[in-house]
Amino acid sequence: MKYTSFSDRLIFVLAIVLYLAALGVFGYWNYHHDKHEIMNRIDKELYNYASTLKYVLPGDYHDRAVDKTAISVREDRHIADKLTRLVRTTGLKYAYTIIKKEDKLFFVASDITADPETERGTFYFFPYDEADPVFNQAFEKETPSYKTVSDQWGTVRTVMVRERSPGGTFYLACADHDIGYIKSELQNNLIRSMMIILILLILGLPIIITYIRLRTRYLDTIEESENKYRNLVESTEDLVWTINNQGVHTYSNHAVKRFLGYSVDEVTGKSAFPVMYPDDAARWEEKLKACIAAKTGWKNEIIRWLNKEGDTRIFESTAAPILDKSGDVIGFQGLDRDITERISAQEALKESEEKYRIIVENQTDLVVKVDLEGRFLFVSPSYCKMFGRQEKELLGNLFMPLVHEEDKGKTYRAMEKMLQPPHSAYIEHRAMTNQGWRWFGWMGSVVLDSVGEVIEIIGVGRDITANKIAEADKIKAQRIAAEHESYAFVGKISGALAHDFNNILGAIMGRTELALLKCNDPELEKSLSIIMDQTYRGRNLTKNLVAFAKDMEPKQEYFKINEKINLLLDLMRKDLSSVAVNQDIGPNIPDFLGDPGMIEHALMNLIQNSIHAVSLSSDPRIAIRSRVCGQDLCIEIEDNGCGIPDEHLEEIFNPTFSLKGSKDLTQSYDTKIKGTGYGLANVKKNIDLHNGSIQVSSKVGMGTKFLIRLPITKKELDQEEILEIEEELFETGKSILLVEDETAISEIQYSILTHPPCSHQVDIAISGDAAIDLFNRNPYDLISLDYQLPGKLNGLDVYEYIRKTNKTVPILFVSGNIEFIESIKSLKENDALMDHISKPCQNRDYIKAVNRLLVR
Repeated sequence: MKYTSFSDRLIFVLAIVLYLAALGVFGYWNYHHDKHEIMNRIDKELYNYASTLKYVLPGDYHDRAVDKTAISVREDRHIADKLTRLVRTTGLKYAYTIIKKEDKLFFVASDITADPETERGTFYFFPYDEADPVFNQAFEKETPSYKTVSDQWGTVRTVMVRERSPGGTFYLACADHDIGYIKSELQNNLIRSMMIILILLILGLPIIITYIRLRTRYLDTIEESENKYRNLVESTEDLVWTINNQGVHTYSNHAVKRFLGYSVDEVTGKSAFPVMYPDDAARWEEKLKACIAAKTGWKNEIIRWLNKEGDTRIFESTAAPILDKSGDVIGFQGLDRDITERISAQEALKESEEKYRIIVENQTDLVVKVDLEGRFLFVSPSYCKMFGRQEKELLGNLFMPLVHEEDKGKTYRAMEKMLQPPHSAYIEHRAMTNQGWRWFGWMGSVVLDSVGEVIEIIGVGRDITANKIAEADKIKAQRIAAEHESYAFVGKISGALAHDFNNILGAIMGRTELALLKCNDPELEKSLSIIMDQTYRGRNLTKNLVAFAKDMEPKQEYFKINEKINLLLDLMRKDLSSVAVNQDIGPNIPDFLGDPGMIEHALMNLIQNSIHAVSLSSDPRIAIRSRVCGQDLCIEIEDNGCGIPDEHLEEIFNPTFSLKGSKDLTQSYDTKIKGTGYGLANVKKNIDLHNGSIQVSSKVGMGTKFLIRLPITKKELDQEEILEIEEELFETGKSILLVEDETAISEIQYSILTHPPCSHQVDIAISGDAAIDLFNRNPYDLISLDYQLPGKLNGLDVYEYIRKTNKTVPILFVSGNIEFIESIKSLKENDALMDHISKPCQNRDYIKAVNRLLVR
C-alpha cells in the first residue's frame, strides 16, 4: 500500500484490536449482568418460598416448640411431610425453620425425615452447631439475609427471613437451593454470552472486509489522480515546486532545467536561498518566517533567481502553506512564472513615461483620469495626499461618492457637457478629504479614440477652499460692517438723544404724576393717564434702542439660570397676575457661565412678549421650561396666545419690526400694548453673543414657543472629554501664561490646564501690565490671551509687545469682542503661530485649540 503510511496502518490495526476488546468487554459485562439477574431471581424465589412457611406451619407451633419433647412425634412427622412436598414441588433443596435458645440455634421444622441420630426420624430440636454466623446475625435484622453457605449437608444458597409467632417467639424461616442448580444456570448464561460475542464478531467481519476493499479502491484512485497531476505539472510551462519550512526543496518539476539550468536532482534536498539573487535571499528568509507564523502563503510576489550561468531571471511567485494535522506549517507549495521579458518591456515603457510622470507627480495641482462611469484610472500623488488615500484604494472606484451630496448634480452635468464639443468644462464642488469637506475647482478635458469618441476624462483640480472662505468672510464682513454702520448710526443718534429725551420724558412724567394727584375731573384724569402710559412707552423704547446699539462683550460669571427666571417672575408679578404660569425645572441643571444681565434682559423680553400675546386670551397660560439638552442649556417659553403669522416668522428678529400697536392689523393684541421693534432683536443679539441659538415655532390662534439653546461651559473636563482629548496627538507638562481678567473663566481654564490629561504649569495675569511683567521674567511655551483687559493695555497691545521680542511662542486669543474678531483675520494670515477662539467656548474646544498650537 504505497499511499498508506505506517501511522494509517497502525490506526487500522488498533481499530480492530479495540473492536475485539470491545466485544470481550461486552461479553464480560453481559455475563456478569445476567449472573446478577439470575442470582436476584433465585434470591427472590427463595424469599417467596421462605415467606410461605409461616402459612404451612401451625400459627402457635414455634411458641410450643420449647424443648425436645414439646412437639409430638406424630405432629413433627406430619409437618416434615408437608415441607417435603413443598420442597419437591418448588425444586428447593431444603425448607426449614430455626429458633434460638440460650444463644444456640436449633432446627424445629424441616423437610428432612432421615436422621440416623434421632429416634424421631426428623430434625426437630436438632442443634445447628456448624451454622454460619450469618444465621445469628439474621435474628437481629428485620430484612432477609442471603448467603451461599457450606455445612455437613453440602453447599447451598440460603435465605433467612426473621418471623415472629403470635406468642412473640422469633424464628428464622429458611429455604435453600442446591448450588449445583445455580451453577447450571450460570453456565448456561456464560454459553449465551459467548454466543452473542461470536455473532457480533461474525457481523463485524463484512464491515472490516468492506472497509479494506473501499480503502484499497480509494488508494488506487489517489494514485491514478497523482499520476495525472504529476503529468500535468511536468508538462506545464511554469516552475512548480514544494519546500519545507526551512526553505529546502522537496520537489520541483522539470521546468527548473529549462529556466535555471539545474536538474531536478540538483535542486531536490537543497536550500532555495543560495540560488536566489543575493539582495532577495535575506528578505525571503524573513518573509518565510513571517508566513510560517501567520500560516499564510503569498500571491504574485516578485522573486529573482540565478540560473546556472549566473544570469538573473525574474519570476512572479504564488504559494500556499502545507499544514500538518495539528494545523502547523510544515512547508509551502507554489508556482513561479518567468516574467523576465515582461518586466523588461515594462521598464522600457516606464522609462518612456518617466518625464510625463515627473511633471505630474511633482506639481501641487490634482490630476485624475476617469472613465465615462467616473471610475479612477489614474490619480496623482498630490490627489492621494489631499484625500488621505493610497493609489490602490482609489483606482477602479467611483469618484462621485467623495463629492458633496448637494454638488453631485452639477458635477454630473459638467461630465455630460464634456461629451460634446469643445469637450471641456469648469466645475467647482465640495469633496470629502482627510481634512474634511474642501472646495475644489476642476478644469476638465477628454481623451478621444481613433473615431473621435470620448473614452476618458482628465481633470486638473486645485483646492480653492481658502478662496471660498475668504469670499464668504468678505460677504459676512460686508454684512456685519453694514449692520455695524447701522448700529453705530443708531448708537450715535441714541447716545446723543437718549439723555435729553429721557430728561424730557422725566419732566413730562413728573408733571403728569403731580397733576394726577390733584386731578378731580374724570375726563382729565383719563387723558393724564394716557400721557403717563406713553411716557413709560417712550422710556422703554429709549432703553431698548440704547441696549441694541451698544457693542458690548458679554461678562463671564457663573449663575443659576432658574434663580434668574424666578427673579423675573417675581419682578413681573403684577403683569402676570391674570396669567397661569407653569414653571418646569429639569433635574441637574448646572451653573451657567455667561453675562447675567444680557440673559436676564433676553428672558424678560420673551416673557413680556408672551404676556402681550395672551392679552386677549380667555384662559391665558405661559409655560417656562429649563433643562439640559446634551451639551446645551435649553430654555423654552411657550404661550397660548395669538401666535405669529408664517409670513412674518423670518422677520421677528429684525430691528424696528413689530406686529403691535399701529401694526396690529388683525387686532390680536390689547389696544393698550405698543411695541418698540427692538425687544426680539436684543434677544437675538444677546443669545448670539453667547454662541447660542434661538428658534421659534408658532401657529396663529394657538400660541408661540421660543426655544433658547446656550452652550454649557463646565467647571472641569468630564471623562468623555478627557478620553476624546487623549485620542489626539497631545502635549503635556508645558509652561503657559494665562491672561484673563474674568475670575470665573480663569479659574476654569487654570483647573483644566493644570489637571490631567494636560498637566501644564500655569501662571495667571489679570491685566496687560501683569502679563508683560510675567512674560519678561519667565519663559513660556504658549500664551492664552483675552482681548478685553482692565487698564490701559488690551490683549492686542500685549500681543504686539510679545511679538517684538519673540516671534515663535504660540499665542491663543480668547475673546468674544466683535470689533476684535473682525480685525484678527489679517493677523492670522501673517502669523501662523497665532489663533483665536470665541467666548464663550466649550472646555474641550479650548483645550484642543491650545494643543493645536503646541504641536505645530
